[in-house]
Amino acid sequence: MGVDDGGRLRIDLDRNGFTDADNVIVENAGGAHRAVYGDATFPSAGTYDFEWTVFNSGGASSAELSVSVLPGGNVRTPVLSGDWDQLGTAFATSPVTLQGAISVTVYVPTGAPEQVVTPFLVVLNGPNDTPPGSVFGGGPFNGFEGTGFFAASGINKWAYPDGQDYRSLTLRPVNVAGKENLKLTVALAATFLDFETSDFLKILAYPNGAASQPVLVAHYAAPNDATKYFVDILHGNQHRLGLKFQDVTYDLPAGATELILEFQAATTWWNEIVAFDHVRVTAGATEPPVITAIAREGQEVALTWTGTGSVTVQGTEALGGVWADVTTTSEKTIKVPLTGSQRFFRLKQ
Repeated sequence: MGVDDGGRLRIDLDRNGFTDADNVIVENAGGAHRAVYGDATFPSAGTYDFEWTVFNSGGASSAELSVSVLPGGNVRTPVLSGDWDQLGTAFATSPVTLQGAISVTVYVPTGAPEQVVTPFLVVLNGPNDTPPGSVFGGGPFNGFEGTGFFAASGINKWAYPDGQDYRSLTLRPVNVAGKENLKLTVALAATFLDFETSDFLKILAYPNGAASQPVLVAHYAAPNDATKYFVDILHGNQHRLGLKFQDVTYDLPAGATELILEFQAATTWWNEIVAFDHVRVTAGATEPPVITAIAREGQEVALTWTGTGSVTVQGTEALGGVWADVTTTSEKTIKVPLTGSQRFFRLKQ
């Protein structure tokens, strides 16, 4: 099939009407005139109905249908090579010929054009490749705890309140008087398209009410001008954020009584989105994580462990090498893609 822009050829080989099973050529794409190929095996000699659909998405349009005169199929020579006949021409020598006239129906679209938006995704070597690369992508957040979450983008586009350079959400006070080993666990997510070092997501704790001195619990930002994703720069660039919500856990100030948590964020463009969900404050002793099972399942490794609280799963290709964060989760099992001939794992809390 020669076509500009695209088209589809169906042959009713089973003679039960046209279905997707009858597709011989499907070219769902725009572009200049070009040849696309397909093979069809006829169960027996005879007459078969066919359906040929072409479309034009703008500018000039053209379409032609040719059949190969060579037996065996899978012919990919140029149409002008002599191995092909245009279907329906009087001088055709192919045993596949046109019987009767072709009935043509033309459709002209009306109304406003429909715009289809596809999430942007560019992969520059994968994050698990050697050497590891970066992934820049956009799209919907996933993995949040309930039916919604807090998120913001382009939040400098209207005046900040009270001379601030951020917007904030302050949660209600929590009575934690007499509690020990206080920890904050929260699910975080962010796009990774275009963050600058001036963008941030901060978590602050007021240990003894709104009048007490706040403690900076976490500070997420782009670590440098060339890096466009968020990590916790307060804790050694840990917990790289992505579109899937991940649990992170932090120690809260000891001796707190009336605990207040505040989330501060600053972003400058619509594609710079930060989000948080499922805020939890816990107290008491924690049980350290212990790996209880490791099993290979195809090209994945399944890890299972015990313990309390969220953990960061780290991996390395060789002992003595650099440990890289795989994910942070509050679950007790995870499946990790297997890269290379071997991989070592550890849990960090």
